[in-house]
Amino acid sequence: MNRRGVLIVLGLALFVTFAGAVGAPAQAAVQAPAAHSAPTAVHAPAAHSAPTGVSANSVVAGAYYSCGLKVGGAAECWGAGGGQSTPPSGSFYVLAAGYDFACGILDDGDTTDGGAITCWGSTEFGQGTAPSGSDFIQISAAAEGEQVCARRVDWTVACWGGYTDVPSTTDHFYSIALGTDFGCGILSGGSISCWGWDGSYHVVSGAPSGSYDHIAASNTYACAVSSSDRSISCWGQDLNSRLSSPSGTFFDMAMTNAGGCGIQYPSRALTCWGTGPSAISGTYLSITGGFGHYCALGSSTTKVACWGDNSSGQVQPGLSSGSVNLLTGVAANFSIPLTHISPAPSISVTGTLPGGLSRTGLQVSGTPTTVETQTLTVSTSSSIIPFEQNLDLVVTLGPVASYTLRLSDPTPVQGETVTFAVEAFDGVGNSVGDFTGPAILTSDVPGDAQGSAFGTFTFAGLDPAAHVTSSVVHTITVGSYSNSITDDVPVTVSPLVASVHLTVNPTSAAVHGTAAATLVGLNAGGSQVADLTSYSTFTSNKPADSITGDVITLSAETGTHQISASYGTLSDSTNLSATPGPLATLELTPSATTANTGGALSLAVEGFDADGNTLGGLTSSATFSSSVAGDQLSASGIIFTFDPSARATTSTVHTVTATIGAVSDSVDITVAPLVTAVTVEVSATSAFIGDTVTVTVEGLDSHGDPVADLSSDVVVTSDQNDIVSGNHVTFVHASPHVITATYGTLSTSKLVEVSPLPAALGSTGADIVLPLGVMILLLALGVLALLFSRYRAGRLS
Repeated sequence: MNRRGVLIVLGLALFVTFAGAVGAPAQAAVQAPAAHSAPTAVHAPAAHSAPTGVSANSVVAGAYYSCGLKVGGAAECWGAGGGQSTPPSGSFYVLAAGYDFACGILDDGDTTDGGAITCWGSTEFGQGTAPSGSDFIQISAAAEGEQVCARRVDWTVACWGGYTDVPSTTDHFYSIALGTDFGCGILSGGSISCWGWDGSYHVVSGAPSGSYDHIAASNTYACAVSSSDRSISCWGQDLNSRLSSPSGTFFDMAMTNAGGCGIQYPSRALTCWGTGPSAISGTYLSITGGFGHYCALGSSTTKVACWGDNSSGQVQPGLSSGSVNLLTGVAANFSIPLTHISPAPSISVTGTLPGGLSRTGLQVSGTPTTVETQTLTVSTSSSIIPFEQNLDLVVTLGPVASYTLRLSDPTPVQGETVTFAVEAFDGVGNSVGDFTGPAILTSDVPGDAQGSAFGTFTFAGLDPAAHVTSSVVHTITVGSYSNSITDDVPVTVSPLVASVHLTVNPTSAAVHGTAAATLVGLNAGGSQVADLTSYSTFTSNKPADSITGDVITLSAETGTHQISASYGTLSDSTNLSATPGPLATLELTPSATTANTGGALSLAVEGFDADGNTLGGLTSSATFSSSVAGDQLSASGIIFTFDPSARATTSTVHTVTATIGAVSDSVDITVAPLVTAVTVEVSATSAFIGDTVTVTVEGLDSHGDPVADLSSDVVVTSDQNDIVSGNHVTFVHASPHVITATYGTLSTSKLVEVSPLPAALGSTGADIVLPLGVMILLLALGVLALLFSRYRAGRLS
């Protein structure tokens, strides 16, 4: 059955309803109407007024919704929540319900001349564009279609929306029913006239003959109540025996897509056929059918009863569900699940909410905290169909929202493998249970890994390049294959390296020499766990030291160099001793730079490397020499020996040199003379020609004390042409002779009176021979004196 066919059947059912409730005046006692014949003059039906003391005076069923008129004319709809079930305000005389739209004739206070039509809901097929005019007194729509037809007070019909076929404008209809693609009506004389698409339905061409006063239609078939014997006749497409109309007499009837229901005459009880909803008990004034449900107006209480398909609340407005399932820890914000009803009635809600929830009106919000079930009672008495229902709020344990990670060692060390346990919790802290098995642990630190053994996790070992020397928070993400919830758990991991130790090799080196540094990492127990040399930074407290990697090149500065190493936040220091380099220079230091001849000075020698760093005292290693022969040198000093032959009578510079290997240093020492004055004596102060005298010279010190016999070391001269040999002078002629002795810069003289030989010697004639003999004698004496002086000089040296 297609949608349009369903709508036609519903429309016919609706029209029949109004034909019984509106087209003919309500009677205190039900009786079969008289036969209809076309009036000679068209006139409006008698005025209709709603019964008093009832909650509703009309009801219609659409596809998945229902509408009714309250006492006073206000429309109320319930069921599917489209625009068709939200009527506008105003007072209506009669309603019609289509598939997804509804229409009503407005009550202007005088229904004898009809009223204007307004529609609401879908307008896709033009069904919302009602014809103008205010003289309409009956209206019908297809519950499974989009067409609407309305009868004016002059018995003519106007149709719009859906399919375009319409009845003849010259026909005068008493009642109209619409199917999906067709329409049927009872003419003013009681006969049936149908129009629209016939197809396989044969509903247009198969209309029965005779006189009828109630008609209803569904999607592909229609039924009518005979005005003569009150029997029901059905025609069109027969599916599921829905055309097997019941026996008996009937007052009114309505159709759904699967059958029909009729109000029996005169009992007003219900009889239903086909495969649609079964009849309900009670007595009724009118009935209407939708797609799969019926509604009827009660005859005794004038209350509305609906039954059948309630998938959208079209039968019984109220709760669309008897329970709401909630989870602990999961925020909830929901409305109490009512089916659509408009205008909204006053709803009463009683009962206790589960913990963590609160209610404002029909809106419930909050986060459930405990596993429990609470029941709310939801009711209204202000609706056409009042209700009271229970709503169970069922709170079960919520999903995993967080985890607690417990480690066998809560403060693990790098590289440590621990066992773990995971407990899951919902959003409000209720334990969901042990999740160790399905737990998946990952970490933000590369190298951390969950072990293959159950419940084990290994923290990344030492990465020397990472310089981790203090505790690091590893964010362990706990998840599970069974859900998408993850939780970050911080774990403080202690460093494997707790301290460092620095060594240098060698621990002592010459300046400009090198040493290699080594830094090792120690664990908390003091055991070596890593060589960190390549990942460390080395420095020296001597800025001039050069460090490349772990190689330290000492500067020129001797002494203790403090070498430091740093690794992360850890550091250590050690001392490297810088010794002087090879001997490059010597420094000779005498105890004084002046001395007296014959005096002594101590000598000290200090060595230095090429940078001027001292090698300390090297006196014992030095060899000393002097520029003055005769100075007496020892391992620790010098004695300036007196050398008469040097004839030193003024201060002299003695250059003293200290030598170690190829390195030497010299110092000049000014030595004062021992002899500062001389005295001279001659062996005779008077002589004859040819006599020889000996010159004796004594050296005196600065105190005038004699210190040396200088006779052999002086230079003796005569102011005459005497023969001088060493310190001997032979006189060759008579006269005063000045004999001068010179020693260095000192000199002194003596006067010798030389007389001629006595005359006796000269008169014997020997005056010639004697002088010759004397000369020979003097020559011999000179030679002897020379030999003696050399002999004496040799002994002194």
